[in-house]
Amino acid sequence: MKKVSLSLLFSLFLLGLFATVALAEGPIGIQDPVDGYNEEAEPSDVSNVNPNANKTGVLDLKLNHSGQLVPSFDKGGSRHGNYLNNTNTCATCHQTHTASSRNLIFADNVYQSCIACHDGTGGGASRNVLNTDYDFVMTRNSPNGSGSTATTAGTFAGTHASNMSVHLTTGTVAIKAAPGGNPEGDGKAFTCASCHNPHGSYSNKYLHHNPNGMATKPVTEGGKGLKNIKVVNTLSGLTAADQYVFHRENGKIVLKQRVGNNYVTDKSPWLNGSWEFSTSAANTSLTDSQAGVTVDRGVNANEAPFISGDNVNSITKVTVNRAYFVELPTDRRDLWTGNDHLRGIQMSEFCASCHTDYLASRGVGVNDGKSYFNADKDIYGHTTNTNSFTCVRCHYAHGTTAEIMIDAKGNSISSLTASGAMTKEQAHDYMLDVNPSSALKKFTNMSSCWACHNSSKSGNVINTNRLIDDRPTGMPANR
Repeated sequence: MKKVSLSLLFSLFLLGLFATVALAEGPIGIQDPVDGYNEEAEPSDVSNVNPNANKTGVLDLKLNHSGQLVPSFDKGGSRHGNYLNNTNTCATCHQTHTASSRNLIFADNVYQSCIACHDGTGGGASRNVLNTDYDFVMTRNSPNGSGSTATTAGTFAGTHASNMSVHLTTGTVAIKAAPGGNPEGDGKAFTCASCHNPHGSYSNKYLHHNPNGMATKPVTEGGKGLKNIKVVNTLSGLTAADQYVFHRENGKIVLKQRVGNNYVTDKSPWLNGSWEFSTSAANTSLTDSQAGVTVDRGVNANEAPFISGDNVNSITKVTVNRAYFVELPTDRRDLWTGNDHLRGIQMSEFCASCHTDYLASRGVGVNDGKSYFNADKDIYGHTTNTNSFTCVRCHYAHGTTAEIMIDAKGNSISSLTASGAMTKEQAHDYMLDVNPSSALKKFTNMSSCWACHNSSKSGNVINTNRLIDDRPTGMPANR
């Protein structure tokens, strides 16, 4: 009996040991780089190079973070598009006969293929998704009104000790697992390619035109599809119920979206659709010129789609499926300033292709207060469907860790340490998010609330310990 108990205890010890090791390794991008990282290398120096008899694409090699070889790119060309007519860049990601995965990708999964270059070896610090340097990441992605030009989306390279959280793009979780998403989704794995299209996009940063297949889902189900939207001659006299209308202007019909009390032109390219004439049945396609009507779907230039032609004044209703389109500015603050554009809303709609129930208006809730996926569930959330309140104002897109988080006054581990206010250990403990998940937040804990709600009708909760210049720009009065 004693032998059985000892064996059981030993087995439990081993199980606990393995579990601890698995936890310590972490999910993504947090391992130390290999020796020789980002240095020039020869194929003969590295043991894990894929078989490639002709060494296609093997030019000016570097070792990436995990020890893979990264070739150089076309001079004057691009990695993901706009290739030269004598390009050799295809071989950077693909191998014609000796690939390790589907679509002839040289690595064994999408994440490994992307991280082969986006660990910093393939184009400098701005393309390094494993960067945790405060001066690079935080000040260039300031959620407040201060800081320099924003260029990053956080980091995948946090640590468990700093309560990291990331969009887990390794393919180990399904898209339907997204908080606020459809639990009955199709189960596709979540990877880098779920948000980015490596071969081109209507948006910069290669943001996908149809994330989670939501471009063809109607807006009533959280998607981008519009059905039987009326055509109007004037924008005056419309109500909040008219969230979308097609407007006749300058001999064309263009789509308008309501922002506050204004209407802004929607530049999202049209994938397909139909229109209804006042005197005839609806046509079935927007891709061809038919019956005196010409359709420009807006796919070739940064211009809004439109319908024109001799019979344009006879069109009464339009149905379109729209691609996701995000005018992502170099300075992220431009997402949430002003009401003469849709940039902040575009970003939130993109996030909501997976986190659908999180696209909300505080007073109205989600989908008039009901979950898209459970009609019996009342659901309300912070406003996310305006330019002022967009998802990336409070959250990083890739991931967060204590080293790049800030408090309500904009302090960070770096600034608190540099000023002498705290030791590095004290600053780390102060900035550490104490919640089970740091939820990709830019602000630690719930300090984003305290950062924005800096005035109140209740005088005893006004946050006066803050920098006036650091107040978020574009916020409504008394917020």
